[in-house]
Formats: sequence, C-alpha cells, structure tokens
Amino acid sequence: MIKAVIFDLGFTLVGHKDFTIPKYLDLIDKGINNVINYLVEIGILKKENARKFARKFKKIKYMAFDKSFDDLVEYSTEYCLTKTFEEFKIKDNDLVNKCAGIFHAIEAEFWAPFPNTKPTLEKLKAMGLKVALLSNGPYDKGIKKLLEILELKDYFDLIETSANIGYTKPNPLTFNTILKKLNLKPEEVIMVGDDLLNDCKGASDVGLLCVKVKKDFNFPYEVGLKFKPDFTINDISEVPDIIKQINEI
Repeated sequence: MIKAVIFDLGFTLVGHKDFTIPKYLDLIDKGINNVINYLVEIGILKKENARKFARKFKKIKYMAFDKSFDDLVEYSTEYCLTKTFEEFKIKDNDLVNKCAGIFHAIEAEFWAPFPNTKPTLEKLKAMGLKVALLSNGPYDKGIKKLLEILELKDYFDLIETSANIGYTKPNPLTFNTILKKLNLKPEEVIMVGDDLLNDCKGASDVGLLCVKVKKDFNFPYEVGLKFKPDFTINDISEVPDIIKQINEI
C-alpha cells in the first residue's frame, strides 16, 4: 500500500520551456555577477578584482560539482562562497549567507510549474497521501523560497534538500532521511522524478518503487545507463492513477 509520494523538483514539477544546458549554466554567470555587484557596492570587493573573483568562484563551483558525482556529498553554495572569500581575505559568515541568497535569487525567473503540477498535487492530497519533496540543490533556503514564489510549498508535508541533508541523490542517505521523517517503510513510498540515476535508480536501490517522468533531453550520465524504472510517464498527471493501480492490487 502506497502511503506517500516523494517528488523531485527540477524537470519533474517545474521546468523551463526553452531549456538548454548552456542556458542553465548561464544562471551561474548571472548569479555570481549579482554577488560581485553587491560586494563592490558595499565596499568589500574592489572593482578591479571582479573578474578574478568570478573565475575563482566558478572554478570552485565546478570542482565541487564534479566531486559530488564521485562522493555523493553536497557542496553547498555557502561552502563555495566561503572558499572563494578565503582567497580575498574575507571572513564573514553573515555575508556568505547574504551572498548565497543573492546568487540564487535569479532562479525564480528561470523555473515555472508544469501545467499539471498543481492539479496533480491537489489530487494526491485529496487521496490522503503524504507528499514530500527531495531535491538535489546546493542552497536549502533558495529551494524553499522558490517553492513559495511558485506557490507550491503548501502542497508538501515534508521538504528536504541535499544541501540540508549533506548528501546528494542517489546516495541512500537522502532517501533514508525522507523515509525516517515520514515514518514509513520503503514499500509504502513511491519516488517520482525525471532523472534516471539520481531519482529512479537511487530510489530503487533502497527499495522504493520509482516513476520516470520523460523529458526532452538527458544529462550525460543518464545516457547508456542500464536501468529500467517501474513506470515511465509522459506527464505528471499520470501519477495518481498509477498509485490507485498499485493500491488496488
């Protein structure tokens, strides 16, 4: 009996109609430029050091991103900013937190809920199911703020991020954290996500059923991955019927 649904966020519940990976990476440039403008404005960073700051941050950010694929540890935005600040002899935890918020603020302009996201979440709640979110993201406050802006936050009984847990999907610790907080067994929970590795195989490895939501592209690490999800769907609106089907067996 399925008692709860765990959703991924990006490209599962929200997306961007003109998405390309270069456009997604461009958010990093825009975000760090906003941080630099703020630091220059308050006199913490000299304008002539702006390019050096941007290069250093992106180097640390991309190195952390690559490393997380190997060790499945989440290297938060705060971590990357702290390491960058050290290069410029800046030590201020409050400033790190402020700049992390500035860096991610632009993401609200990028994401939008898919047409059937809210109706589907409403149906699942009406079915008496617990609804949780488990998202890989380096800034916990930013994801929760994004959910508020997109008017999605109130649909969830539980919101967890890799930044808060300290590990990224598909690390079993991420899924086990959710299960523990929901107080449910793996066979009582189903995972819904677009990512064949992080969402589907990761969930399956700890005993959850998984639903793969098709998207118009695949990340490089998904290509050639030999794993078959329990269900594959074209639209998020198919999830309630899948759960009804499972619970009637």
